Amino acid sequence: MEKRMNENHEIIQSLKVSNSEIVLGYNPTNTLTPYVTWEYNAENDSYFWGHYFKDEYSAQKDLVARGNDKVAFYDRFLKKTDKEPEHNSHDDR
Repeated sequence: MEKRMNENHEIIQSLKVSNSEIVLGYNPTNTLTPYVTWEYNAENDSYFWGHYFKDEYSAQKDLVARGNDKVAFYDRFLKKTDKEPEHNSHDDR
């Protein structure tokens, strides 16, 4: 699998929720805040709303929290629209 990068960060973990994705990046040359979580937009291949961290564990907690927030968002949205969530055709789960 090819390395996935944004800026100087390698994407080391990701969490997909419906048609959204939260990613965790790592940049070993950044000694102050080498870890970051972003939301990712596949439609225009952009990363946004970065949260920066000194340690991997804090970044992992943020990745999970942002994923849970996204689940809650979709739950509220789907209740209002009575729609089923979109599924990624590349996801075999």
